[in-house]
Amino acid sequence: MREVYSKIQKQMTKKVLKYSIILVLAILFVFQFIIGWHRVGDKTMENTIYENELVWVNKLPVGAWFLGMKMPAFGSLDYLDVICFAHPEINDAPMYEKPRLLSRIVGKPGDRVQIIRKELFVNDSALLSPDSATYGYRIIFKEGVDAEGFFTENKISQHKTLIDSMGIFEVPLTNKMASRLQNDERVDYVRMLKTIKGGANRIFPKNPYRSWSEDDFGPLKVPKKGDIVTLTYRNIDIYKNIIVNFEGNTLRKHVDQIYINDKRSNSYTIKENYYFVIDDNRDWFFDSREWGFVPEKYIIGKVMGIE
Repeated sequence: MREVYSKIQKQMTKKVLKYSIILVLAILFVFQFIIGWHRVGDKTMENTIYENELVWVNKLPVGAWFLGMKMPAFGSLDYLDVICFAHPEINDAPMYEKPRLLSRIVGKPGDRVQIIRKELFVNDSALLSPDSATYGYRIIFKEGVDAEGFFTENKISQHKTLIDSMGIFEVPLTNKMASRLQNDERVDYVRMLKTIKGGANRIFPKNPYRSWSEDDFGPLKVPKKGDIVTLTYRNIDIYKNIIVNFEGNTLRKHVDQIYINDKRSNSYTIKENYYFVIDDNRDWFFDSREWGFVPEKYIIGKVMGIE
């Protein structure tokens, strides 16, 4: 009887071990090729996604990275999808070490993107912003109002003090929130802030030939694989990062001449697809308006459960 019991026990142990190994391998497969996660480290997507929030990322639409290679995609990305991607400005680290960012797709390969007085246009058609998008507003409180208490009550986690003694602050608000606050008896004044064209030195491509701002930007074509772009000393800053850091060439300028891989060039053929992204926190941002394009191969996946 003991021998039978021992034999059954060994068989059960083998089965448990077998199924445990299969389960572990299945979990590793899912997290390697299908689903990932990201802990949000900033406020650039509020009020859609909040700092320190954990989001799940679907890798299938873009293909997972495995052993330094990009796997085939099983799906596609669309306008206003929120994506997780590797930091495009970090060039001295392998893909797995690059910090992850979140933002919303507004331009796909080949699109023409433009912002006119804060309104976004893609291929000359308006692209509506999500209701959760916030914009910079100036608020002036009436005398004696507890501003900090007001912000806590209205769940406004970000604000910049302009003149504390006069109750003047700058805050990111959705359009719906701004309309509601205008009718609050404690508020004297609410106005959307607008940036003077050419007033922002941080705006891509950061050269003196374009007076763009975060509120008036472009038009700018998003490069797609196979595009042949004409290069001049006026537009080279748009394509410099693509040519050198994303597609692995050398580039130098001499007077008004451009040399790629030590050959004089007046054009360049784009080798990869690129995207243009904008944060939902439209005025307190870190997106394509600052550093340009996101290479398709840098995209980790689409954030799940976000509209």
